[in-house]
Amino acid sequence: MSSHFTLKLHDTFNAGLPAYRWGKYDGWPSSTSYSRWAPSHVTASGGVAMLRGYRDGSGYATGGMMLNSVAQTYGKYVVRARFDRSSTVQHAMMLWPVDGWPPEVDFSEGPTTQGVMASAHWGSSNSQEHAFLRIDMTQWHTYGVEWTPTRLVYTVDGRAWAVMTGAAVPHQAMKLAIQTVATSQPSSATTSVNLALADVYVWSYH
Repeated sequence: MSSHFTLKLHDTFNAGLPAYRWGKYDGWPSSTSYSRWAPSHVTASGGVAMLRGYRDGSGYATGGMMLNSVAQTYGKYVVRARFDRSSTVQHAMMLWPVDGWPPEVDFSEGPTTQGVMASAHWGSSNSQEHAFLRIDMTQWHTYGVEWTPTRLVYTVDGRAWAVMTGAAVPHQAMKLAIQTVATSQPSSATTSVNLALADVYVWSYH
């Protein structure tokens, strides 16, 4: 790893999800009407945080969480996770701007039937760049991004697999956010779709 990064946070979830560190999503995503976010669907015990998707009341509900205790410009982020297979419920591990949108940096997103997609969003017209990697997300892997003033380097299990430069690179304070959401109507056979998180690492850039 570059000497420009210093470890700032390693959360093992052994202390649960303290409110001073993690905020839980509550409400309806702007991108879909097929599910809502419920704080009760975000839990942690035994060193594992869970974003749990399942039918709750009259509809499908999923979970989302934001690392409110760390907002920074540039840095390195690594999340160890595994995700159930689903064609209707998707996930995103991303950097979200403190003010305004875009930019947005997704270092792992999409359904698990094909693998992961990395994305960068920027500009008033929401310009985008994407990269794709086949991987079995039902197994434990580490997903990350190394964000410097000149590039975004996306990693899986410590290996770089995609690089984005130029306008794709944000230059403002961002926070880590992790979420699941139903992007189409879950069938009656879609029961529980979970994203499990065992470690979150954040490095600052200097």
